[in-house]
Amino acid sequence: MLSLVCGAVIVMLAVATLAGWLSYREYRDRTASSLIAASSAVMIAIDNELDEPLAFVNGLSSSRAFSEGDFETFGRQARSALSQYRYILVIQSARGEWEYVNTGKSTPDQSVSLGVAGPLQLGSAREAHLQRVGDRWMVLIDIPIGDRFGQTPFKMVIGIPNDFFRAVLATQKVPVTWIPAVLDTSWRVVARVPNIETFVGRKGEGEEFRDAPTDQVHKVHLPENVAAISAHSHSARYGWTTAIAISEANLFAQAFGLVFLSALGGFAATGFVVLLAASLLTYVAGAIKKLADGVHGFPEGTLQQKLTFRLQELSDVSGALHAAAFAVLDGRKQMSAEVEDMKRLNALSTMLVDDENKFETCLSEITKTAIAISGADKGNLRLFDEASHSLRVIAQHGFKQEFLHYFEKVDDHFAASRGAVMALKEQVVVDDVLTSEIFVGKPSQKVLVDAEVRAVVSTPLKSSKGNLLGVISTHYGRAGRPRERQLRLVTILARQAADYLERKNSEQIHQTILGELQHRSNNLLTVVQSIARSSLEGVAEAKKAFGARLQALARANHALLRANWGGVDLHQLVRTELETFTQRASVNGLSVLLSPQHAQNFTLALHELATNSAKYGALSKSPGMVEVSWTIEPNRPASILRFTWQERGGPPVNPPVRQGFGTQLLNAVCSDVRLQYAVDGFRCDIAMPLGAIQHSPEALASG
Repeated sequence: MLSLVCGAVIVMLAVATLAGWLSYREYRDRTASSLIAASSAVMIAIDNELDEPLAFVNGLSSSRAFSEGDFETFGRQARSALSQYRYILVIQSARGEWEYVNTGKSTPDQSVSLGVAGPLQLGSAREAHLQRVGDRWMVLIDIPIGDRFGQTPFKMVIGIPNDFFRAVLATQKVPVTWIPAVLDTSWRVVARVPNIETFVGRKGEGEEFRDAPTDQVHKVHLPENVAAISAHSHSARYGWTTAIAISEANLFAQAFGLVFLSALGGFAATGFVVLLAASLLTYVAGAIKKLADGVHGFPEGTLQQKLTFRLQELSDVSGALHAAAFAVLDGRKQMSAEVEDMKRLNALSTMLVDDENKFETCLSEITKTAIAISGADKGNLRLFDEASHSLRVIAQHGFKQEFLHYFEKVDDHFAASRGAVMALKEQVVVDDVLTSEIFVGKPSQKVLVDAEVRAVVSTPLKSSKGNLLGVISTHYGRAGRPRERQLRLVTILARQAADYLERKNSEQIHQTILGELQHRSNNLLTVVQSIARSSLEGVAEAKKAFGARLQALARANHALLRANWGGVDLHQLVRTELETFTQRASVNGLSVLLSPQHAQNFTLALHELATNSAKYGALSKSPGMVEVSWTIEPNRPASILRFTWQERGGPPVNPPVRQGFGTQLLNAVCSDVRLQYAVDGFRCDIAMPLGAIQHSPEALASG
């Protein structure tokens, strides 16, 4: 008995000591979290306060004098605007040759070329550092000044008195035992409470932790020769650091009362627990033996009898064991079902990769597999029809004709789960069609109920680029949500089906492109033969003209091939033909996709216009210019592209005495061409019917 009492007392003392220690650690951790939050709050407060002078300087830099590099005028404006403040504003050249300040210093000799490539513009503020300026400590912030070439020929330096930071620290409501400080990028003290004058400009403590994470506290040794813990935060905008410390002595003094109470409570609680444990020991030992006997033969043996005890916890354990036995058996069944489902998915995958299987057969098997692995009663697979922007049933099992007729076409506004999938492009689970917002009050609800459908899961089939290829839907005759395992398996099946559909679409596109290439190549041979007959009838120079025209056609066909023969942006064609004369040509017009035939014709027309201008027109000598523009004129049955080629600043224009091949080619490829040989510059107007206008992807993205 004496041993038991002594052991209990030792345990109570140990628990009391541990409780006191844990209480102190908890208080220390709470204080550490408060230090971290306070240092971050002080840093944010300083950043917010500094937004005002920086915004003031940004306002000054928006003046015309600053933009044009007239720093003498800008200096007068700055001195006038900052006369009532204690800020210092300095502009220095990148090599330190000149200084412009809002003080009494004079500006540099204006005879020196500044080499300003305006307009000038302020960059983002850089790191702050402490420096002695005259009789004051100032925090200097560098801001680069960029020109239109992306260079930084100057920098602006803003000087802010360290009194500014001391005032911000004074306004922060931190406990008197805390020591807040502001450090510059060199870890020198900018401001500190208390005794700022003693420590300003000195290296701050804890610099070895400056690169450590800011969500931690660290042990430091303060200049007052006391141990402390400290937290710091960095300013992402200006580079300085705010730190707050508390001495270990103050921390322990504040926590002592709480530690004592925790230790006393731990001592008393342990004594009570010891007494309670002694009274329950015999009962618990017997109950454990009964539980051990009940576990024998788990799980089948546990299901034979459910044990009960006077102690509720033991009864709960017995009940949990009983439930666990059911769960294990159910898990075995689920595992068996999942293995069977994975076999189905594997068999489907094997079927989909076999090119000998018909497309319709594969889609039907996808639908059957989805119904089987999801435990559904019915299902269907719909593919996205781009022409009608709707989903059409391709395969189904279990539905009557009335249901299929009603849901023949589904778009993103249709009151059905498949319509919701189109709009959201993610899996939609309807637990009960009678209460779902998708169906309540809609005619589709009655159609589903008549078809004995109470729950629906619709899963999108998305391509590797996220485009909707189709939707697979499984339908249940009972309300409720399928298991997560079933939803996960349907998602895996949807990926398989989407990969299969994407592969089939790619094969179809490939065949279409091959056919189109063959057709275009035949047409191109006819055009080449016509060009050859006309171009090679003259002198030897005709060979050069013939080669250039063939190259123009080759460029057009290369652009069409990159676009899968879907159309080429007119901007691209014009920029390609005028690439040599980029600085002497202006291009202005809507982004519009030309059909393959129009792209070929326009390439030939642009080549003839550019070649003629380079030989005889505005591009043959400087400072000749070419202005290219076009507009779209809506019309029925086809829209009209009105294209204008206007030359200016070239040699005098004389109408040709005969019609050359270039003019003949223009009239051949463009049905409506008007040529004007004005004295001030040649002009060509082309009107071309385009049909339905197709905007380029860039125009659609920007609009």
